[in-house]
Amino acid sequence: MQAADPLTAPAPSVTHREVIFRLQAAIDAALAPVLPALAAEPFALLDFPDHANVGDSAIWLGELAWLTRNAGRAPALTCRFDDPADRLDRLPPGPILLHGGGNFGDVWPQHQLFREAVLARFPGRPVVQMPQSIHYGDATALARTARVIERHGAFTLLVRDRPSMELARRHFPCEARLCPDMAFALGELPRPAAPDLDVLLLLRTDREAVGGPAPADLPADWPVEDWLTDDPGLYRAALRRTRLGAVLSLDPPAWAGRPAGWTWRTGWPGRGSGAGWRSCRGRASSSPTGCMSMSWPPCSGCRMSSWTTATARSGGSRTASAQGGTDAAAPRAAPRRWRSPGAIWRPPGADPRGSTGRPRPRGARSGGP
Repeated sequence: MQAADPLTAPAPSVTHREVIFRLQAAIDAALAPVLPALAAEPFALLDFPDHANVGDSAIWLGELAWLTRNAGRAPALTCRFDDPADRLDRLPPGPILLHGGGNFGDVWPQHQLFREAVLARFPGRPVVQMPQSIHYGDATALARTARVIERHGAFTLLVRDRPSMELARRHFPCEARLCPDMAFALGELPRPAAPDLDVLLLLRTDREAVGGPAPADLPADWPVEDWLTDDPGLYRAALRRTRLGAVLSLDPPAWAGRPAGWTWRTGWPGRGSGAGWRSCRGRASSSPTGCMSMSWPPCSGCRMSSWTTATARSGGSRTASAQGGTDAAAPRAAPRRWRSPGAIWRPPGADPRGSTGRPRPRGARSGGP
């Protein structure tokens, strides 16, 4: 019995949820052969879509959602097609995944040239192309891609439409499989707000536009948009959020050098105790001084004690004092202070009132990155 085509149109009575579930099952089946390798070792997902096409952003998010849900991990390395070449020197040992979409071919040559450069640089290493649509207008470029794939020898090509599948089987010496667009791996998404338009025409205006411009006789209340034009402040805001997230993700021990076995602890709400390093002594946490390492309520099975500091202005040493324990020498670090909205991080030994000597404003929160 022939297997059902995952891209066959469903019956009209099928709900959108059933369509999404069916396509997600087809994605799982297409990626099943590579899943053990993804779960076993860190892997890379290359060609991050740093451009205005929001469809590619949805595909990227779907790829991340599927990988996290099924492989149990996110990519260990990502990069854009125009990142410095030495970034690929840090590739993790697992498979190399290439971002899906519609740029396989010569319509968007910069992405294709990057893809072929990866194949040429890592021959014999498993490379999986996430679902793509293939478009070639130049037979020379098509032949070049076929040669690169043949020389590589371990390339798996997933395509998201039947014409691309036919082209791949006819020209490319590699395994090719049908797989739905990875945006469907996001599943059903809640509507963020009630619609304020009855009809919105989303029509491409770039080199992938089909059929020319929108007809001039459309109803006046049918707006025509293309999501290739960004808000002027979008990139600046995104860069600010990205940089802030990078700072918040840093491990404070790498900055200040904490004693081994000590962890960051946020302050107790309403008790006036600030954030700082704590040492887990393995005691019960039934008292208000129990463990509060980055979470609430305290974990069971350990009790955290304060790291008290004795810092002389002449450069005195700091000591770590545990309840019921003895002081232990701690490495020295210059007091520094970092602020962000809703979070304060201070290395051990920093003045809890801040560099100005003024107390923290009432109601201010403290916590580690």
